[in-house]
Amino acid sequence: MTPRRLLALLAALLAASCGSGSTSTPTLPTSTSVTGTWTQVGGTRTWALTQSGITAGGRSSFTVDRSYFGGTVSAKGGVIGSVLFGVFNFSDLADGLPGLPVTMDCSVEIDGSLVVNGNSMKGTYTEFDDCNGVRLATLTGTLTMQKQ
Repeated sequence: MTPRRLLALLAALLAASCGSGSTSTPTLPTSTSVTGTWTQVGGTRTWALTQSGITAGGRSSFTVDRSYFGGTVSAKGGVIGSVLFGVFNFSDLADGLPGLPVTMDCSVEIDGSLVVNGNSMKGTYTEFDDCNGVRLATLTGTLTMQKQ
């Protein structure tokens, strides 16, 4: 998620939490929880998420054998998002990928929406691979995560 999109999401969440002057506070449905450790089905991505209200986030990690950055890349980062009406909208960012030359400033960002169904969530994502301010690739696909 770009910094501008992240700020817009945070502003929307803040606006949703502000009252309209009435004494009652509106509540949003939060029965869907993504708190826990999630692993990618058929992949190496792992999330350790906590949730408070509709906001969720935590640590992420992944390994890619053949990346656009050249060779194997393992990275750790963070994921942030919101859970509303059974959908987890997220942004997962790994920055400063280890193992690359020091002069390379590379990142992988994945933005997506996953439908939560018990101990699994599945949906679509868009991945942005960047180095030194240059977009190397934009990929789309499906992602399935399983709660451990």
